Amino acid sequence: MILRMHSARLALYPALAPICLGLLSAVAPQTSIAQNNTRDLADIRKEGVLKILVPMDLGETIYLPRSGSPVDAQRQRAEQFAKSIGVKTKLVPVYEFRKMIPMLLSGRGDLIAANLTVTPERQKQIAFTVPFTHVYEQIITASNLVIRDASELQGKKVVADPATSFWANLQALKKKYPAIELIRAPPGLTDEDIIDRVARGVYDATVRDSNIANMYLAYRDDIRTNVSISGERDIAWGVQPNAPQLLAAINQFLHKEHLTQPSIQNSTEDWPAITKRKVLRVLLRNNNYSYYLWRGELMGFEYEMLKHFADLHKLRLEVIIPPSRDSLLSWLRAGRGDIAAGFLNPDISSKEDGILFTRPYHYAPQVLVSRDTDPIKELAQLNHRRIVIPPDSIYTKTIEKLQNDGLQIQTEAAPDNMDTEELIAAVGKGTYPLTLAEEHLVKLTMESNPGIKIAFPVTQDQPHAWAVRGNNRELLKQLNQYIKKEYKGLFYNITYNKYFNKPEQKLARKPAKKTKSKQLSPFDPLVKQLAQEYDFDWRLLTSQMYQESRFNPRARSEAGAQGLMQVLPITATQMGFDDLRKPEVGLHAGIKYLHWLRERFELDIPVLDRIWFALAAYNAGLGHVLDARRLAEQQGLDPNRWFNQVEKAMQLLSKPKYADKARHGYVNSSEVIRYVQSIRDRYHAYLQLTRDRVAAN
Repeated sequence: MILRMHSARLALYPALAPICLGLLSAVAPQTSIAQNNTRDLADIRKEGVLKILVPMDLGETIYLPRSGSPVDAQRQRAEQFAKSIGVKTKLVPVYEFRKMIPMLLSGRGDLIAANLTVTPERQKQIAFTVPFTHVYEQIITASNLVIRDASELQGKKVVADPATSFWANLQALKKKYPAIELIRAPPGLTDEDIIDRVARGVYDATVRDSNIANMYLAYRDDIRTNVSISGERDIAWGVQPNAPQLLAAINQFLHKEHLTQPSIQNSTEDWPAITKRKVLRVLLRNNNYSYYLWRGELMGFEYEMLKHFADLHKLRLEVIIPPSRDSLLSWLRAGRGDIAAGFLNPDISSKEDGILFTRPYHYAPQVLVSRDTDPIKELAQLNHRRIVIPPDSIYTKTIEKLQNDGLQIQTEAAPDNMDTEELIAAVGKGTYPLTLAEEHLVKLTMESNPGIKIAFPVTQDQPHAWAVRGNNRELLKQLNQYIKKEYKGLFYNITYNKYFNKPEQKLARKPAKKTKSKQLSPFDPLVKQLAQEYDFDWRLLTSQMYQESRFNPRARSEAGAQGLMQVLPITATQMGFDDLRKPEVGLHAGIKYLHWLRERFELDIPVLDRIWFALAAYNAGLGHVLDARRLAEQQGLDPNRWFNQVEKAMQLLSKPKYADKARHGYVNSSEVIRYVQSIRDRYHAYLQLTRDRVAAN
């Protein structure tokens, strides 16, 4: 059985009874439940912490938000409520739905923020806030199968989880239409595993709540929604039944901050409307410089800058991912976002009708990218050389200028679906001889492409700016004020260096050197003890420790990972550890986390492959590995083998064609692949080294 969290299932329990929208008092449970750990508003304020129960896999978000995640939005709103009552937030992750309500009742949380639907059964146990959205139960099928009426399910295989109310509704349909073949969802499958099987035709249909269905449709084109099989279901937060003051405060907050907000679908309104709805929509592409998911954390230079801007104005940032870079501005004009970002060049894009650009927030020259063995050093050496560039790009104008200046340059258009990062990688592999790219993008990819170099700049610094609609001049004013204040300031510089000026890290590729010392590291006794406790080869753990920190217990990455095993503080907290700078703490936290990751994969996978999967998940996040295994199966590769199998699928997830359809989106696959390979090679060297020592004795 796959020991994974069925995170999406947390939202698959639809309500069976409505709650009056206007109620601001408690929705009392129908039966009393003994409460030994009830905390009401006064207790929370006294302690200064609101404990929010959230659906979360360890170190993971549910998926990469592409058009606003309902669960992520609720978590952010719960954090805003905490701020409104003057307390801090403590997120309490819940990995199994059946534990959600018991954890609330036991006092481990004060509030459930999990896209929870209201049912009579739950109302007997907990209190619910006023509902803030409604959903329908919808039939999901493969994209080529249309179900216009429930009667058309006859003769179809319909799969559902018996623990959900979907099952009860489907059973009722089966009584009416006996030819429906109702199938219990096999145990051990994640929610998306079932969706995958529907898309492949293993099953004909399944059922999901409409907002969860929309989540899938934001990045999948192999499924579709069909007829609804229910009326409206209410979504609300759950609180302890004996906390009426807390419930009243939350209801008042929701009524003021959420229930009165206007719809923002395709809105073209300016700053006053944005501040009123308290949501700022930003159009970003999913790549390694704008917006991506890493170890469960949303990252990206532009994402962090715009998140900072939104936070300063007490707005919730909602990221929307258009299908291509070319559609950023067309989606902006259509009102699908308020800001378009992505290191846009205002000079090239100034011809776009109805678009205004902010003052520049970044400058970078275009540079020539070559292999590190190429002796080219100056413009004159470009004569009769071939340069591959994206078609109809900003680099076309640069090449034309160089040709007008007398250089005889041969140009070739790269494939339409190849982005800048792929072009740079192709130069590193020798597929193409030369390309042009903006300097900051090359710096970002150099660590993943060690065979390349920046030969020399071919232009002066070029400006980059954010775009807004021409009638949104108040928003433009606010953004310009922000850029003027923050550009080259402390927050800007720290964030920029985090992505583009990272210190070069020499990866462990060389074999281990034989030394007179009998130890592989200064921490061998501790590693051996923990390796035995968690059933690892201690030399493998030593190899990973070297890869992560070079045996430096005070190492800290730009992304905030700390200690010998470079664990993120949030992950350490979830694992039960605090001061990662202490060698015994940092090492234990990392090994326990690696063990936890290994347990996410089926026991029938070969032992070493479970370890390689766990290491890949340690580096990039579990979600990306699950995406790669799913893609491997679709590509005809073995999803249970890492090297030359899932490894190949992982490589594809750095390409927009595949990343756009993956649950967790883009991943820096070269880094993940190199990470696992380096640890394996050093592990083999350590094995040989220790065997030689034993033989010598």
